[in-house]
Amino acid sequence: MVHRHFAFAGDGVLYQAMCWTSHLHDTGFVVIYLMLLCVFLWRRHEGRWLAAALVSPLGAMAMNWVLKQVFERPRPPRWPSAAVSSTFSFPSGHTIAAAMLYGLVACHVLLASGMGPRARAGAVTLCALAVAAVAFSRVVVGAHYLSDVLASVCEGMVWLALTMLWIRRRQHAPMPLASAPP
Repeated sequence: MVHRHFAFAGDGVLYQAMCWTSHLHDTGFVVIYLMLLCVFLWRRHEGRWLAAALVSPLGAMAMNWVLKQVFERPRPPRWPSAAVSSTFSFPSGHTIAAAMLYGLVACHVLLASGMGPRARAGAVTLCALAVAAVAFSRVVVGAHYLSDVLASVCEGMVWLALTMLWIRRRQHAPMPLASAPP
């Protein structure tokens, strides 16, 4: 098992970095990141993207909660880790939150940012690496099995695809947005 491989390095640099990566994607931090994204989208008068940033993560987290209740998969066997919570293991909430957050940013960069091709490729790569880092961190700290985080990435991709379909269908429908402050 992947998480057992890192058990010996509980005080190592990799383990500590993964603990911080995981912690910086706890619910409170993700809410702050989403709020910053919403402010950015609001100031740019991007109503459809703002609606997606407000609604899509909530839907993804609700779906994640339902799946946890359906599968009731226990966490990996405990070893010294402050990151292991009392909820079920499958799927990973941290990973789905990261997939939604960074996935929305990547889609916005690709579809609506006006950035050049190299800048878009770099930004999307950074978003993908951020999702991978969060997923990997959850395995390293012993909070999840590899299958938990892989399923969460897939869950996030499906939910993100539904969000993008929603945005596309409303592309031609009027969606007024209150004017941004001066």
